[in-house]
Amino acid sequence: MALDTNERELGLDHPDTIKAYGDLAVFYYRLQRTDLALSYVRRSLYLLGMACGPEHPNTAATFIYIAMMEEGGGETQLALRFLHEARVCNKRLLG
Repeated sequence: MALDTNERELGLDHPDTIKAYGDLAVFYYRLQRTDLALSYVRRSLYLLGMACGPEHPNTAATFIYIAMMEEGGGETQLALRFLHEARVCNKRLLG
């Protein structure tokens, strides 16, 4: 699997590895496997936080992915919290 190769060859903090987690999250979400999608997207967010910090554009985008997936799973309030975090992050980044 590409994710395993990325982790082994590039490391957990490499952008390609983090993107691979996000890509798998979207893939599983489209297959209506919200549980797996959320686990991969949360891992992506965790790695982004470690590698890039909370002030990175991809962090805001990942918050939006999580919100979309949580809302798809019926967790509207949690989705709104993540959308709020995305808004705050984007406001810091973009003004």
